[in-house]
Amino acid sequence: YMTYVRTQRWKRYNAIHTQYEEKFRAGKLTPEDAQEIFQLTFLYDMPTLTALASIYALIKTYGIPSVAKVIRSTRQMISPATTARRVIDTEIMLFTLVSFPISGVYPSQPPGPDEEPDKRAALALARMNFLHAKYKIIWAERWGWRKFSPLEKYAAFLLWREIAVRMGIPNMPTDDDEFHAWCTEYEIAHMHPAPVNNAVASQVLAEFVSPFPTKLGIRALARGLFISAMDERCRAALMFPAQAWYIHALLDGTMTVLGWWHRHLSLPRSRPGSSVDLSSPHSVPGTTQADMPAEAPIRLSSRPWYKPESHSMLGRVKDRLLVLVGWFADVPGPQYKSGGYRL
Repeated sequence: YMTYVRTQRWKRYNAIHTQYEEKFRAGKLTPEDAQEIFQLTFLYDMPTLTALASIYALIKTYGIPSVAKVIRSTRQMISPATTARRVIDTEIMLFTLVSFPISGVYPSQPPGPDEEPDKRAALALARMNFLHAKYKIIWAERWGWRKFSPLEKYAAFLLWREIAVRMGIPNMPTDDDEFHAWCTEYEIAHMHPAPVNNAVASQVLAEFVSPFPTKLGIRALARGLFISAMDERCRAALMFPAQAWYIHALLDGTMTVLGWWHRHLSLPRSRPGSSVDLSSPHSVPGTTQADMPAEAPIRLSSRPWYKPESHSMLGRVKDRLLVLVGWFADVPGPQYKSGGYRL
């Protein structure tokens, strides 16, 4: 069985490297190529770790007082409900940006003669804060079931650099090492402790651990584990308490076991692990983007933002049960825009 898992686990990895390794070595990868390469990890090999890292990246930006003050002034983090919406909106934008062609079409999948370019990634790009989008490769390197290959590392850099350029961020580094140095220098210069940082980040952290029960200290433990995943500069800037050594050991041990299990015992995903529906059409003849059907996210926050209301008895009972066990704080309704979202 483990041999079979291994052959299946590496099938997509081997295929994407066979397709792009030569272009990578020749220095001819395009941002569109990079996006297709990056989707291997983001949607198939480690989507859950990616989702966790995106939430971590969201919180990390609040270690910069100027960012935290802006977020605080928008009043988007003043209640659990608005915080939940901010988190799910960020995840929707991030997954839309990575999941759909950044230039409207994939080079390997040319559109039909009457097919319009896919505008969803461009729309997400227009709404995305670049600082929220820096996917932490270090998480995959530390806890994933495999390491990033040089091809994947370069593809990730090329994709995020292209996103930054399209957002008008000037003087972007031209290679991966310069990019990491640029990020580090920016953090050293701008990330420092401030009460507003803690106020905003605490709201997001509370949203993240909300599904865990408070009994037996489980939620407090989850909070400690999440804090222990932060690097020291980030933790200090957010004014979160340092965690005991055994909390760090528990996190590393748990993630290491999960990585081993995924590598040796878990078959690969048959479908992409995205927060957005990848099967929905990007255009309908005779309609504008504003007239496209509204969508609902696949993964939800503690409040069921954009989730359709249930109309059957069984569906309503299920919604109530999820609230009863603490998975959601409320049932879907108009107050959570149950009609869905549009980019």
